[in-house]
Amino acid sequence: MASACISIPNRYMHSPNEVISLMDLDNTAKLIVAFLKNIKEDIDLYPFKLD
Repeated sequence: MASACISIPNRYMHSPNEVISLMDLDNTAKLIVAFLKNIKEDIDLYPFKLD
């Protein structure tokens, strides 16, 4: 199964006061939606061919 990681830019990730830009959060959501809307039905996500 193919996988991907999309992360939101942030500061102070491993602290109680992690900080992100709300604009980055909104744009990350838009990026994910745009990506999912453009996936074709016949996309091949296998990393290699099984014969």
